[in-house]
Amino acid sequence: MKEDVLEQIVDDYLKFKGYLTTHNVRFRPSPDHPDYDSSLDSVRSDVDVVGVDPRRTDLERVVVVSCKSWQEGFDATRRLAMLRGEKPDLTRASWKTFRELWVPKWSQAFRTKIAEITGASAFSYRIAVTRLHGDAQAWADDETITPTCPSAQSGANLSPDGRCFIGLAGQRVPQLARRSSTD
Repeated sequence: MKEDVLEQIVDDYLKFKGYLTTHNVRFRPSPDHPDYDSSLDSVRSDVDVVGVDPRRTDLERVVVVSCKSWQEGFDATRRLAMLRGEKPDLTRASWKTFRELWVPKWSQAFRTKIAEITGASAFSYRIAVTRLHGDAQAWADDETITPTCPSAQSGANLSPDGRCFIGLAGQRVPQLARRSSTD
């Protein structure tokens, strides 16, 4: 049993759909990367759930989910403005929360790790949240995020069949941004 309830819901849902799952897949940029900075890059990051459905051959064969189970919910518009430096983040550097999407060297390390453990260079990336506020579509259209997942697709649902999760306290748990990577 996972300590984070949202991660457990995502894991249970993917397993119900036939995915084999693993948790807390850790990655970091290679020290050989030209932009590697040991003061910023030595601590590993992770994605919460990786699911593989061996029966599928499309981009949904591998689904990578980052879970943000923040009690106040997830304000997509505000969080993106923080990443862009348009609003301050008083808790921590915003890029650290989404380094696999925002920082090219971390994105490369992330894609390399997913390919290493799944054998797939193409996969779908999702962000699961407890409550969604703001404009989620802006994430799918963002010029910094889009290159990290070159054949990006946007969508409004977490599950491959178009349904949302039913989340905590009866709240719907929508997918924030759906991205696909072919690099």
